[in-house]
Amino acid sequence: MKKDLTPTTLRDPTRYGWLPGLIGKSSHFLFRRGENQTMRVLAWPTILFFLCICNYAAAQSTQPLPSPTVHFAMPGAILAMLRLPDGSIILGGEFTEVNGSPRPGVAKLDPDGSLDPSWIPQLVNGYGADPWVTAIAYDASSGFLYLGGVFVQVNGQPQKSMVKVSATGQGASDNTWNPFVNYPEPFTIVRALAVYGNNVYISTDDFGFVRVPTSGSGSIDQTWNPGVSGIVSMVIDASGNLFAGGYSLAKIKTTGSGGIDTSWTPNVDCYGGSCFSIGNGNQLLLNGSGLLYFTCISGLYRVPTTGAGVVDASWTPNLVFPAAIALSSDGRLFAVAATTGAFNTNATLFRVSTTGAGSIDSSWLPVFGAYGNGDVLLSDQTGGVYVAGAFASINGKLAMSFANIDASGSVSSTTASVENPAQIRAIAHQTDGSLIVGGTFMRADQYVRNGLAKLTPAGAVDSTWNPLPEAGASGVSALAVDSAGAVYVGGGLLPIQGSQFGTANLLKISAGATGTQVSTWNPAPDSTVNALSFGPSGKLYVCGGFNNIGGQARHFLAKLDPNNGSADPLWNPWPSSPSNSLYYDNILALAIDASENVYIGSLGLYRAPVSSGALDPTWQVTANGYVSNIVIDGPGTAYVAGSFSTIGGQPRMSVAKINTVGSGIVEAWDAHIDTTNCDTQGCTVDSILPQGGNVYLGGQFGSIAGTQRTDLAAVTATDGGLDMDWNPPVVSVRQAWFLVSIGEVYTLSGAASGNILVGGNFGTTSGQARFGLAVLPPSEHIFSSGFE
Repeated sequence: MKKDLTPTTLRDPTRYGWLPGLIGKSSHFLFRRGENQTMRVLAWPTILFFLCICNYAAAQSTQPLPSPTVHFAMPGAILAMLRLPDGSIILGGEFTEVNGSPRPGVAKLDPDGSLDPSWIPQLVNGYGADPWVTAIAYDASSGFLYLGGVFVQVNGQPQKSMVKVSATGQGASDNTWNPFVNYPEPFTIVRALAVYGNNVYISTDDFGFVRVPTSGSGSIDQTWNPGVSGIVSMVIDASGNLFAGGYSLAKIKTTGSGGIDTSWTPNVDCYGGSCFSIGNGNQLLLNGSGLLYFTCISGLYRVPTTGAGVVDASWTPNLVFPAAIALSSDGRLFAVAATTGAFNTNATLFRVSTTGAGSIDSSWLPVFGAYGNGDVLLSDQTGGVYVAGAFASINGKLAMSFANIDASGSVSSTTASVENPAQIRAIAHQTDGSLIVGGTFMRADQYVRNGLAKLTPAGAVDSTWNPLPEAGASGVSALAVDSAGAVYVGGGLLPIQGSQFGTANLLKISAGATGTQVSTWNPAPDSTVNALSFGPSGKLYVCGGFNNIGGQARHFLAKLDPNNGSADPLWNPWPSSPSNSLYYDNILALAIDASENVYIGSLGLYRAPVSSGALDPTWQVTANGYVSNIVIDGPGTAYVAGSFSTIGGQPRMSVAKINTVGSGIVEAWDAHIDTTNCDTQGCTVDSILPQGGNVYLGGQFGSIAGTQRTDLAAVTATDGGLDMDWNPPVVSVRQAWFLVSIGEVYTLSGAASGNILVGGNFGTTSGQARFGLAVLPPSEHIFSSGFE
């Protein structure tokens, strides 16, 4: 059965780990690369070849069926937000599209909230990742914006981490202004920015806190050196005093050498640690009356900007972990925080009085969906607030990382949908033609769907079936449906319905119309589940990274009773953890033949007959990489796929055909996956589907036997020869400005009609918009020669 990969099972966990911005603050996005940041960088000859043939390929490609066209997506992460004098809003962060249009890292919303169609500074990141914009500042005297983040090129020119762009037109850049051009590494991360007079003040991870002039080449001013670092937020008052928050809170002179006012020492107790602002953006605020508001791990404070800066002890809003603040047009304060006096609750947007003791308006409490919150706030100047971050809903209303909350506390507008691509990793069929779709996503069309959705036979999202109403910390990687229609869901830290912070790695969903979790079924695996498969006797076989499941010690592999979830007390192929022979201490794939031989994929291929519950010592196929997918194709034949280049002593790139009789012989069949167009971590085949004389392959590859095939191909079952007429290329939704950005196919499934369902990380199939899921017609060829 198809096995879909989870973060702990892959070649590089930092590349494939699910981006956890939905469970924390923006800083998480600065240290982890998820699959929704992966982009293959091809050699220039390959790029030119692709660009030259794109029109021809579009004409010759296999077109997807018209349904389904469900838009699956993840929220992007907005890390910075700024309003221009004309009412436009600049958004910066880790995202790839806004309102369905490519906008890697930065976008501009017009005053009416619509996406500016022409303002597109063309940022490109290094290491094959998407660019991030982490801080924004505006110089009203010149009309230029300063963008800081993680990138190496802007508008086709080398530009590291900082760029000066026009706030109007197409966002033209001044590429002579380049403060970090000589930095030896690809980039340094910019944490905070401010413009005052003729200078830009920049906090970075590698250079510390520096000042550069707004004109010329932007060379760092070596005479200004306050000697502080770790700054993540700053604000400058009308007198030129710079207030900086990070691992300290300081008042710094913008004149001279940048001396620190040693008499201004706010007395803040941050739980015994250093006072610091949380996240990026506007966590230090001046109210125009000499008061500075700031967030700290222990709460929300205000101090006078003069004198000793003694904390106002009479103003004590009871907020836990405030993450973002903004001043309302009527003088109140907006703040995102945990519920008052509690920690393990959904983040809430509060409105706090700036008079008296700082009372909280109990009638105005917009609540974010689980595991997502606002990291940046901005007053809308009418009594409401713009909120941005990494979330999917507010007050139960779909809002992908951006929303406008009006003065009444209602979600008045979600005009900007700021998103990253989804990852579809598992597909299961129900008898009525419905589909269960699992993966890493939080939107399916207009519905909040946290990694699991049901599509009707007509291809629409089922509006009532929603068994995971709260977001989990990881995605769905495996699905199975029993004869009664119940759905078994495997993955990592899936949310338990009705228990806000309870999670499990394996769930059972009833066959009812609403998809209710079966609370009495709880095998409780103590780590991820990678694959599920029913055997002929009706038992559920499970593999993953667990060591305990169903009440038994079971290392990575178990046989469960689908009725009560208990593990078979006798069937135990690995009674002790075989950590030296398994990749990342995981079993990645399993498949079961008609005789209930269980084939097991990890670093190599194994077999465990159900009769003995022990590994067959006479049957083992070694490999120099992982086996992540196994498909049994009738008696005596198995196809295996993964990241290997040698298996059973034979050279086979990522996919092979195994004769299961005897000791497991690699057959002469060879799909000839090319290595020339793979990314820096090699080629991979993630999914296999034998059907109609062909073997359909999905993964991440660029060509087969010298012919371009973008991550999806059909080869013959007889000799592995390429089906030349079946060519539906999949391409990521991320359109890099001079690189070819390619998606990945994680799962293939055959429909009763003969059509082929494709799931993965992509935005188009054969030039048609398909967001992670597409249905394709099969090849019309009958014979391996290609004659019909």
